[in-house]
Amino acid sequence: THALRCRGCENQCSVHRLTFANGNTFVTGNRCERVFSSNGRRGRRGANLFARKLELLFDRPTEPASAPRLTIGLPRALGFYDDYPFWCTLLVECGFRVRLSDPSSRARCQQGAASVMSENICFPAKLAHGHIHDLIASGVDRILFPMVFYAPREFADATNSYLCPIVSGYADVIRSAIDPEGTSGIPLDRPAITFHDRRLLAAGCRGYLAGLGVDRSA
Repeated sequence: THALRCRGCENQCSVHRLTFANGNTFVTGNRCERVFSSNGRRGRRGANLFARKLELLFDRPTEPASAPRLTIGLPRALGFYDDYPFWCTLLVECGFRVRLSDPSSRARCQQGAASVMSENICFPAKLAHGHIHDLIASGVDRILFPMVFYAPREFADATNSYLCPIVSGYADVIRSAIDPEGTSGIPLDRPAITFHDRRLLAAGCRGYLAGLGVDRSA
């Protein structure tokens, strides 16, 4: 048995390579098989579906066709992993430039650690603080962090699509913990939105955009 430390990513897994009498080896302890693998030689490499998902979510135009009204920052956190395509398209079509916060990393987590108000809150919520600080540092005009209470119903007979209270209400925590407008002069927009009713969704979006000077006909 040979113990070693994998340096392939930030996890730095403790890996054990087992060598048997017949010369075969087996690796255990690692969380992935990017560096150390027990699968032997592969004839065909599989697709990285995680990378494909991120590409489908975040790889889209962020500049409007004409001069942008404002630059609106969107944190790459919590509900935006589902709703970013909607918000990005809506804002760009209405004449705004979209600035998405940089990908999550150890540095991003540490950037917002000082403003986390509860040690017991989930890690994705803690990470959201770093993304808000990243948007503040980038100098956006406003930050959009909608309070989304209901997700779209995936099945016609679904009785409930209520979102986790952390996802739906964390914008209020961000306002209290960081207060981008008070500390940096960058307003934090927190419109109440629901996705399970198209009429209410349209009304919520129109109300928010009207406050930014977007005419209803747009």
